[in-house]
Amino acid sequence: MSNLAIASQQTPFTPTGIEQAMSLAGTLAKSALLPEALRNKPADVLVVLITGHELGLSPMQAVRGLYVVNGKAVLSADLMVALVLKHRDVCEYFRLEKSTDAEATYVTKRAGSEPVRQIGRAHV
Repeated sequence: MSNLAIASQQTPFTPTGIEQAMSLAGTLAKSALLPEALRNKPADVLVVLITGHELGLSPMQAVRGLYVVNGKAVLSADLMVALVLKHRDVCEYFRLEKSTDAEATYVTKRAGSEPVRQIGRAHV
């Protein structure tokens, strides 16, 4: 299960306008701590920051939890689970039942519904 928490309020590091977001994106793009796909690409970092903002994420949650795949910002598995679990009124639980190198089984329960078991298999 994910330990990623979702930002619920602005921090001093959260831009309040497009100019601040562009400046932050430019600074972050220079960092070796950023995912390689975003390094030296301030426009891509800006898209990730804006996408994260739309999802209620802080800037660093966005750059750690969103990835650029085929020109689109895509959520990591940990971030998807964290966003789902943020809404406890809808999602009662989302837990790992079994995990091997070949597959993982998760059981989830939406409020008012029966639990659902989903098995994911590794693509080799």
